[in-house]
Amino acid sequence: MAGSTDMGDVAHIIPVIHPWVGCIEGVLHGANYKISIPEVAYTKTAQALAMTIVDLLYGDGEGAKKVQDNYKPVFTKDEYIKLMDSISEGEK
Repeated sequence: MAGSTDMGDVAHIIPVIHPWVGCIEGVLHGANYKISIPEVAYTKTAQALAMTIVDLLYGDGEGAKKVQDNYKPVFTKDEYIKLMDSISEGEK
């Protein structure tokens, strides 16, 4: 499967995670899209996300602090906005 999200843009500025759980069949946003493994889609996915939050917040948020401290953004917010403005100006 291929697709795009805004997560790549966000990741230029702040640390992100965009989990993907392969429990579907069909074309994304298509008429044949369906959940193929309901337990994974509804239960296991929520459990994995909850445990990720626990890991990040455990010990007074040490995991989250480590992620923030070690993240090297590509752009500052202002640099990113300037880049996006320059791209959209070229599309006029």
